Amino acid sequence: MNWDYVAGFFDGEGSVTIRRNKSPTLRFGNTDREVLESLQRFIGFGHISSWSPPNGWKTYYQLSFANRQLLLRIGKRLVNRCIIKRQKLLTLLAFMQANPVKKKFRLYTRPAHLTPELLRELYMDKRLSGRQIAVMSGCSSCTVFRRMQKFRIPARTVGEGVSISRRNGIYGNLRHQGELRGQATAPT
Repeated sequence: MNWDYVAGFFDGEGSVTIRRNKSPTLRFGNTDREVLESLQRFIGFGHISSWSPPNGWKTYYQLSFANRQLLLRIGKRLVNRCIIKRQKLLTLLAFMQANPVKKKFRLYTRPAHLTPELLRELYMDKRLSGRQIAVMSGCSSCTVFRRMQKFRIPARTVGEGVSISRRNGIYGNLRHQGELRGQATAPT
């Protein structure tokens, strides 16, 4: 696979959406999930969702990109290779230049230090929330919960989460943040 193939696929099966709240999205759609998974592996990121129509038609899959830094990177790669949807990509790139992101988004990586043992210790033993673990480890809470699912660590019930958040505050005590990253922390 190469970027010329991706551009051809985007010309046939892709779309660009800019919503009223100024959040752009780039999508590839198809009824063959394997094709979208291979595109996702080649590009290196993206989210695949599915929709099953009630009338018995085939399940429809979408590979979506919404992070502005990633959209910019993909848009620049595709704009000179696309023929049919080149104007839409140019509009997307112009929109992103005219509406810069005020907050810098960080591309989250999968932290290698979130081992099953560490997640069990932080989530189960120390009773930290997924959000607290994410802040401490420098990744998104989605990454933390995906790792928990992968390692078969059971999530708390809503009631347990509410009682812990009331006891610790919404974000709780993050003094363990430096310990996780290997830094010395001042006592609180």
